Amino acid sequence: MLQRLSEYISSLESVLICYSGGTDSSLLLKVCSMIPEIRAEAVFFDSIVVPRADMAHAVELARHIAVPLTVLQKNILAVPGLKMNPQHRCSLCTQHLLRRAI
Repeated sequence: MLQRLSEYISSLESVLICYSGGTDSSLLLKVCSMIPEIRAEAVFFDSIVVPRADMAHAVELARHIAVPLTVLQKNILAVPGLKMNPQHRCSLCTQHLLRRAI
Protein backbone atom coordinates (compact mmCIF):
# COMPACT_ATOMS: atom_id res chain seq x y z
CA MET A 1 0.00 0.00 0.00
CA LEU A 2 2.78 2.46 0.87
CA GLN A 3 4.53 1.53 -2.36
CA ARG A 4 1.44 2.44 -4.39
CA LEU A 5 1.10 5.72 -2.51
CA SER A 6 4.76 6.55 -3.12
CA GLU A 7 4.42 5.73 -6.82
CA TYR A 8 1.36 7.93 -7.14
CA ILE A 9 3.00 10.86 -5.33
CA SER A 10 6.11 10.44 -7.49
CA SER A 11 3.96 10.99 -10.57
CA LEU A 12 3.04 14.49 -9.36
CA GLU A 13 5.05 17.69 -9.67
CA SER A 14 4.08 19.01 -6.27
CA VAL A 15 1.84 18.28 -3.31
CA LEU A 16 0.04 20.57 -0.87
CA ILE A 17 -0.93 18.70 2.26
CA CYS A 18 -3.70 20.02 4.48
CA TYR A 19 -1.93 18.89 7.61
CA SER A 20 -3.66 18.33 10.93
CA GLY A 21 -0.91 16.51 12.79
CA GLY A 22 -3.12 13.41 12.86
CA THR A 23 -2.12 9.95 11.70
CA ASP A 24 -3.26 10.22 8.07
CA SER A 25 -1.78 13.61 7.24
CA SER A 26 1.42 12.84 9.17
CA LEU A 27 1.92 9.65 7.18
CA LEU A 28 1.32 11.54 3.95
CA LEU A 29 3.80 14.21 5.04
CA LYS A 30 6.43 11.58 5.79
CA VAL A 31 5.93 9.72 2.50
CA CYS A 32 6.25 12.99 0.57
CA SER A 33 9.43 13.85 2.45
CA MET A 34 10.99 10.57 1.31
CA ILE A 35 10.52 11.37 -2.40
CA PRO A 36 13.31 13.80 -3.33
CA GLU A 37 11.88 14.79 -6.71
CA ILE A 38 8.55 15.96 -5.28
CA ARG A 39 7.92 19.50 -4.08
CA ALA A 40 5.84 19.10 -0.94
CA GLU A 41 4.44 21.73 1.36
CA ALA A 42 2.00 21.55 4.23
CA VAL A 43 -0.56 23.96 5.58
CA PHE A 44 -1.99 23.79 9.10
CA PHE A 45 -5.15 25.73 9.87
CA ASP A 46 -5.02 27.09 13.38
CA SER A 47 -8.21 28.27 15.04
CA ILE A 48 -9.89 28.70 18.39
CA VAL A 49 -11.11 25.07 18.27
CA VAL A 50 -7.59 23.60 17.96
CA PRO A 51 -6.01 22.79 21.34
CA ARG A 52 -2.62 24.52 21.75
CA ALA A 53 -0.93 21.22 22.61
CA ASP A 54 -2.23 19.65 19.36
CA MET A 55 -0.94 22.54 17.29
CA ALA A 56 2.45 22.50 19.01
CA HIS A 57 2.75 18.76 18.40
CA ALA A 58 1.79 19.12 14.72
CA VAL A 59 4.29 21.93 14.16
CA GLU A 60 7.07 20.00 15.88
CA LEU A 61 6.34 16.83 13.91
CA ALA A 62 6.36 18.73 10.61
CA ARG A 63 9.67 20.34 11.60
CA HIS A 64 11.10 16.90 12.41
CA ILE A 65 9.88 15.45 9.09
CA ALA A 66 11.37 18.54 7.36
CA VAL A 67 8.53 19.50 5.05
CA PRO A 68 7.85 23.25 4.82
CA LEU A 69 4.82 24.13 6.95
CA THR A 70 2.68 27.25 6.85
CA VAL A 71 0.38 27.87 9.81
CA LEU A 72 -2.66 29.92 8.84
CA GLN A 73 -4.97 31.49 11.37
CA LYS A 74 -8.61 30.87 10.57
CA ASN A 75 -11.74 32.03 12.34
CA ILE A 76 -13.46 28.70 11.87
CA LEU A 77 -16.58 29.92 13.65
CA ALA A 78 -17.13 32.30 10.70
CA VAL A 79 -17.74 29.34 8.36
CA PRO A 80 -21.36 29.73 7.21
CA GLY A 81 -23.63 27.35 9.08
CA LEU A 82 -21.00 25.97 11.46
CA LYS A 83 -22.28 27.76 14.56
CA MET A 84 -25.56 25.86 14.18
CA ASN A 85 -23.52 22.70 14.88
CA PRO A 86 -25.07 20.55 12.12
CA GLN A 87 -24.31 16.85 11.83
CA HIS A 88 -22.25 17.52 8.70
CA ARG A 89 -20.11 20.18 10.45
CA CYS A 90 -16.85 18.35 9.70
CA SER A 91 -17.69 18.33 6.01
CA LEU A 92 -18.59 22.04 6.09
CA CYS A 93 -15.34 22.92 7.80
CA THR A 94 -13.18 20.68 5.59
CA GLN A 95 -14.67 22.02 2.36
CA HIS A 96 -14.18 25.59 3.55
CA LEU A 97 -10.54 25.01 4.52
CA LEU A 98 -9.71 23.13 1.33
CA ARG A 99 -10.95 26.07 -0.72
CA ARG A 100 -8.66 28.36 1.30
CA ALA A 101 -5.62 26.08 0.95
CA ILE A 102 -5.38 26.33 -2.81
